[in-house]
Amino acid sequence: MTRYRFDVVDKRHYNECMNDVQEILGMLRAKGWSLAAIADALGVPPNTVRKWSAGLRHPANAPIVIDAMRRLLNRTRVPKQRRYMKSPPG
Repeated sequence: MTRYRFDVVDKRHYNECMNDVQEILGMLRAKGWSLAAIADALGVPPNTVRKWSAGLRHPANAPIVIDAMRRLLNRTRVPKQRRYMKSPPG
């Protein structure tokens, strides 16, 4: 039984995609976007965006995700932070 092995092209493509994803996430965070707001705008769970940010995972459809995040960068309005904060118990 053969295991799948990344060849040089796959590793390079993976690294380029991860660098792009992490760079754009950093720019969005600098603009005031929270990870939860980014996840909401992309339609993915917040935990997924946290893993992309940490470099633990990469999006399976990276070019589409990168394009969507670039469109978020062009938005002039950043979602309100209050919506994404945990509400106090009560």
